[in-house]
Amino acid sequence: MHDQLHVYMGRPTVLTIGVFDGVHLGHLHLLGQVRERALELGCASAVITVHPHPQQVLSRGFKAAYLLSLEDRVERLRDIGLDVVAVLDFNEAMARTPAREFIRQLSETFRLAELCTGPDFALGRNRDGDLASLRELGGQLGFKVNTASPLALDGLTVSSTSIRRLLSEGDVKGAAAQLGRPPTLRGHVVPGSQRGRTLGMPTANLGVSDDILLPGTGIYAGYAHIGSAAHRAAIYIGSRPTFGETTVVIEAFLLDFQGDIYGQVMTLEFCDRLRGDQRFPNADALVAQMQADVAKAKEILR
Repeated sequence: MHDQLHVYMGRPTVLTIGVFDGVHLGHLHLLGQVRERALELGCASAVITVHPHPQQVLSRGFKAAYLLSLEDRVERLRDIGLDVVAVLDFNEAMARTPAREFIRQLSETFRLAELCTGPDFALGRNRDGDLASLRELGGQLGFKVNTASPLALDGLTVSSTSIRRLLSEGDVKGAAAQLGRPPTLRGHVVPGSQRGRTLGMPTANLGVSDDILLPGTGIYAGYAHIGSAAHRAAIYIGSRPTFGETTVVIEAFLLDFQGDIYGQVMTLEFCDRLRGDQRFPNADALVAQMQADVAKAKEILR
């Protein structure tokens, strides 16, 4: 776990554990309760984020589609201000560990005073550590179990699953409402096909890990963050069907910047979807639509 854990090992702790992919408003709701309870009890506050997703280890056919890279997830969790952010490497040995043994180890490591969870929380081999058994075990080991009610917005429960569905549909505004911020993609600017340059609209190609969920194909208005600067951008996600290609790419046309940014880290922020991906009869028709897309992006982002 986190290499700074030893700083808090002698102090009772209020703890929560989960994947926390996306660090969305529902997660912030739970983590806020962890902080509040820790302050009330005079304890340290801690969060354990599990990686990779347990289903990736338990189910051979499961393909991860994360909302955030582990690095970004940990960064956002640290920004919340808890005393400890620990990463738990989930592997086959851990998958075989009974909940009783796992919780006993946590209780000893953290001097666990309180475990905060969501209402459907369970852990351990075959999910044998449900809330009832955890409360029973807490009584034996000296910690309490508190559950936070799920957070709902407009009658819908905020969840990573819901956000993934919205993003896959291209609804970046709906996803932003549940995330509490616009969705983003971060990676390095990589060489592309240079096709945009030949069409008079050079783009920056973003390379991201293949286990990160991409918004649905189409054109988006957003921002490209490079260093401390934010540039307005028209962002394309798709396979360029006009040219018969099949590999999905992420391309950003920066509206107010020109320069060599190859190799630099770029974060794309998605504000609104302009249209879906489509095939055009020729390059001239595509360029005309691209120009219209840029004009619309400027109108949205002004």
